[in-house]
Amino acid sequence: MLPRIGVLDLNTHKSLDSAVEEFGEVVECARSAELYGFDRYWVGQHYLPDDLWGDSIAPIALLLASTTSIRIGAGAILLRQNSVVQLASAFRFLGSIFPGRVDLAVARAVPSHAASRERLEGELIPSPFEQRCIWLKALLADFESIAPWTHSVPDLWIVGSGTQSADVARKIGARYVHSHLHRAVPSLDAGDWPPEPEAVATFVICEESDATARDAEAECRMSEWQVIVSGSPKTCVDQICALAEQTRAAEVLLAFAGRRTRWPVAMRRISSELAARRSLAPPHSPDPDPTRSTYFKI
Repeated sequence: MLPRIGVLDLNTHKSLDSAVEEFGEVVECARSAELYGFDRYWVGQHYLPDDLWGDSIAPIALLLASTTSIRIGAGAILLRQNSVVQLASAFRFLGSIFPGRVDLAVARAVPSHAASRERLEGELIPSPFEQRCIWLKALLADFESIAPWTHSVPDLWIVGSGTQSADVARKIGARYVHSHLHRAVPSLDAGDWPPEPEAVATFVICEESDATARDAEAECRMSEWQVIVSGSPKTCVDQICALAEQTRAAEVLLAFAGRRTRWPVAMRRISSELAARRSLAPPHSPDPDPTRSTYFKI
């Protein structure tokens, strides 16, 4: 069985002078993911100096308003830097406006950039991560004491790279994503690999051929990122399926390497290969929804 696929936008490719122009690329990537049949589009939160955004709630709202059906979410919010009450209220509001389309993923990490971490040190909340997750899950489902009133509660996910986060997700009934983005993450053969995550996240480089992908992959070897999926569309889908089978994950979240202007092409390549394997025609654009908000159209 072929896994579901989603996109993880790590917010790490600020390269244009205009924030409007670059966020327009983000919107086009989300729309392309929707067009090519991806299940969700998540945006990261790192508070790094060269990021396009810091807090991810505003970009999520813009992407929800700019698409029609794909799930949009945070992947992942740094829970130690954020108020649980504010998160619950904000995501309940998004869920009420865009029912069935909002995901909320959190992580125990702190900003990796030393200067950012130092500036935000005063915002660190000392309560244990597990307790904050329990509180957040309860507030998301609280129909009496927190605004707005809604029955469309966002799904709560926990993103991690070790057994601790997986254990918290299992204890509180949250969905778990295992991140394989960093080189420091244990290999799939390591004994501390968490049991059966619902999804795994990995970098992907999808080019016309394996040789072209190897050239692009060389640029990533100098960074902290780890590329597991790389090659031609056939090779990438083979590797995506192998990763899902090895981890028993139902979904693979793909963090595309390189400039966002190239992501839609890579999405189309992977989508077409998956469609061929499902013996389906390539996906077509959904009919425009005349009721969709256009206030945030970019």
